[in-house]
Amino acid sequence: MEGGKDACHSYAGKHHAAVNRSCGGCSTFRGSALSESQDRSSILQIVAVLILLAVLVGGGLWLTHALRGASAIQDCVSAGRTNCAPIQN
Repeated sequence: MEGGKDACHSYAGKHHAAVNRSCGGCSTFRGSALSESQDRSSILQIVAVLILLAVLVGGGLWLTHALRGASAIQDCVSAGRTNCAPIQN
């Protein structure tokens, strides 16, 4: 702290905007807590990203399983066999 000012306010003019952006705003830099609505919004964003990630992983696993089955049938056909279709119950 210089002269009673914190680090966000130690620069004047054009430098203040750069410092303000780099520390995420003076209020964030000073360590004040996020408001309740911002906190809820952050939690909802995290949950949405986790759900999206789970859907992508599940879709990738399903696609891998489907391609593996198709590959097994192609291998059977390329080997010259005629009874390659999977048995349906």
